[in-house]
Amino acid sequence: MNVAAGLNQTTEIRCQEKSKGGLSYEVILAEPSITSSVQITKRPTTPGKKELSAEEIEEKLKAAEERRLSLEAKKIAEWNAKMAKIEEATRKKDELNNEFMVQAKEALEAKMEHYEEKREAIINDKKEKLKVNIPVYIVCDLIPH
Repeated sequence: MNVAAGLNQTTEIRCQEKSKGGLSYEVILAEPSITSSVQITKRPTTPGKKELSAEEIEEKLKAAEERRLSLEAKKIAEWNAKMAKIEEATRKKDELNNEFMVQAKEALEAKMEHYEEKREAIINDKKEKLKVNIPVYIVCDLIPH
């Protein structure tokens, strides 16, 4: 089938039924044609490079060397800044870790002291109860007649 609406006369679209309910379209485009309204323009040629003197070449080489050195110095400065930041972060992490360890140790010691006091209180309480509940006949047997 040829399509004339909006497309070139040589563009062709073919429709085929591949399977039940499935259609396949094949679009065949025509070869490009040059019309009178389209003109191919050539890119203007750049003027030939002028010859550089030895001094100009030397200046350009010096400028390139300075750029390279400044770029290298900038990279080194950035690297040093990153390393300083890493060292600062490591120092802060170590400080926080040490502070946490000290606090944990103090908390553990306080807890152990509290448990020890409670244990001593329980032991003393049991001793007091044993003293009160000693039968009299045992005490009498201990006293010589």
